[in-house]
Amino acid sequence: MEIIAEEDVKQEEEKFELGKASRTLSRYFNYTSDDLYNQFVSGNKASLRNLFKSRLSREQKIKLSRDFVWGVGLLYRIIMLKVAYIVDGLRVYHEDPNIEKQYKEINERLDIKQYAENAAFEHEVVGEWYPYLSWRGDELAKLTILNPTEVKVKSVFGKDLIYLKPNPEIVNLINDPDEEVRKRVRKVIPTKYYQKWSKGKEVLFDEDEIFRCTNQKAYHENYARTPIEPVFDDLALLSMYKESDYSVAYKIKKAILQVKVGDKDLFEGEPVDDDILEQAEKLFQNPSESAEIFTQWFMDAKWIIPDGDVYSPEKYKPVIDRIIAWSGLDAFLGEDNNQGSAEIKSNMLYEDIKKARQEIRDSIHKIYKKIAEKKGIKTYGDNLKLPKVKFSNLNLMSNADTLETITFLYKHGLLSPETALDTYDFDFDEEINIKSEEGKKEKYLEYVTVPFEPSQDVNMKSFLRKEMEMEENQQTEDTEEIDEEIPEEGGENDG
Repeated sequence: MEIIAEEDVKQEEEKFELGKASRTLSRYFNYTSDDLYNQFVSGNKASLRNLFKSRLSREQKIKLSRDFVWGVGLLYRIIMLKVAYIVDGLRVYHEDPNIEKQYKEINERLDIKQYAENAAFEHEVVGEWYPYLSWRGDELAKLTILNPTEVKVKSVFGKDLIYLKPNPEIVNLINDPDEEVRKRVRKVIPTKYYQKWSKGKEVLFDEDEIFRCTNQKAYHENYARTPIEPVFDDLALLSMYKESDYSVAYKIKKAILQVKVGDKDLFEGEPVDDDILEQAEKLFQNPSESAEIFTQWFMDAKWIIPDGDVYSPEKYKPVIDRIIAWSGLDAFLGEDNNQGSAEIKSNMLYEDIKKARQEIRDSIHKIYKKIAEKKGIKTYGDNLKLPKVKFSNLNLMSNADTLETITFLYKHGLLSPETALDTYDFDFDEEINIKSEEGKKEKYLEYVTVPFEPSQDVNMKSFLRKEMEMEENQQTEDTEEIDEEIPEEGGENDG
């Protein structure tokens, strides 16, 4: 009896059991060691991150970085803003005015400013760049940056051996059947590379012709990684979101017209015959004839409009926030207004910019050094005469900090009036010329007006004209008074 009672209790407990966990899907959410290995190490797990991590070659990553820059508006603006910050205020200075003038002429001929902008772009997008110096004797004829996907580097104990393989287009030009084309190509391509390139073979460049500059590169790796790689998956996700919006927009543009024929309350809900559907279809086959349609009462036509809620911008916000945080501009564009965190973030951006500037400055110094060695620009102590390359930090400061700094330096004689005026885009010579009150009136005569109707002729010109008339009248009156006070010649003492 006791055994039976215990079984009844067990059955009663099972009867009132709330439920049990399903094991159908649990195996998909319980990671095994193999799953984790495939996800984080081998990169075999199907995901955007693993796709970019393990499936792409260096050339494909560089191409993808450039495609993202020119295809995602947000990234384009971020890159161009950082490039502008990096090269802002680039100038060359030397204590000797003659040497400074000499290098300024070299800069204008080689367009060093454009080189710096291109180098900054490669620094932020590719992560490395290769300046190529084309010499004509001791003259640097041309300065350019090579395509990194065509450059091969072999490092031996930290020493770079840089090779360049010609692309198919160059090979075709070298072997062009037109003699004039071959003649002009031969003038551009150095003779020592011509033969190998004509056969499509790579050549080893001389050290005075090419060198490498990097953003960040591990010692054991041959190439630097693109700085955009950490946000490849976010940029891809942002592009996919945009594509989804385009898809919905296309469907709205190609809206679906649904025509219902029949009625569920008619003929006991029986569907209409196929020939009736075909007759209804014919009514809509020619749009020019279907503007007005006469049908039986049970035909109903309406447009099927996709759900517009998918356009919600909320889906973009997390992705955009991550991209902005990666860029280092979240101190200015982010929503966190905490002063302490904003200062830390701005310092991080400033350090990135300083690092890029130092790399560009070093590359320009290398170019100047090679020029000085070739042309023999040396001092009496046989030292090379090299200028200093400087950048401006004013755009990295607030307006209040800039004004305070300029005022302090000028006040204590550490800053010239010319530089102080140039900081705010004023021309020193022009300001000296219009320093007097009359000069200022003459300078701004066309722009300064008083708040009256133009018909009343009361602008600054009219005021000056009337003022001049009053002065002339006053001078005339003064002259007449003086004439009246002077006695006529002769008098009682005459004769």
